[in-house]
Amino acid sequence: PVVDAKNPNVIWMHEKLERPEELIGSTYKIKTPVSDHAMYVTINDILLNEGTVHESRRPFEIFINSKNMEHYAWTVALTRMISAVFRRGGDVSFVVEELKAVFDPRGGQWMEGRYVPSLLAAIGGVIERHMVEIGFLASGAAVGVANGDGGRLAACPRCGERRLIFQEGCATCLACGFSKCS
Repeated sequence: PVVDAKNPNVIWMHEKLERPEELIGSTYKIKTPVSDHAMYVTINDILLNEGTVHESRRPFEIFINSKNMEHYAWTVALTRMISAVFRRGGDVSFVVEELKAVFDPRGGQWMEGRYVPSLLAAIGGVIERHMVEIGFLASGAAVGVANGDGGRLAACPRCGERRLIFQEGCATCLACGFSKCS
């Protein structure tokens, strides 16, 4: 921990990573059945230990964009907060877990053959996929898996317990009996 020189009440757990002039990144398209406009998620990575045997990529910043202005304010806020977390360094995989645990009270959607409990959970899934692709997460270390196939079960929107399973097109909570069918 480092005490801030300007404000002794602030203790830095990690020094903020500085942004280089150029970053490597990928853009992912999220198409939902509830909107005519796709959402585009761009994740830029910082390259650590460049040119050495220990060279690696880690998420550094994220941008979310869509023609659908309904989501503008919260997507801007979300990108700023996630980018701030990414720039602090350390294990930022918890971002995926937190986003994937968000359930829309109006119900989720079936996307690409699987149930996604909210648009935020879909964004968490994109971040997770990106982290696996760049080697930040091991491919078997999927966070907060929502289908119960060896990963952690999803959280129930009613009771919050991580006992939600998906069978025969329905999300069913083993703890409280909640059921949401497609």
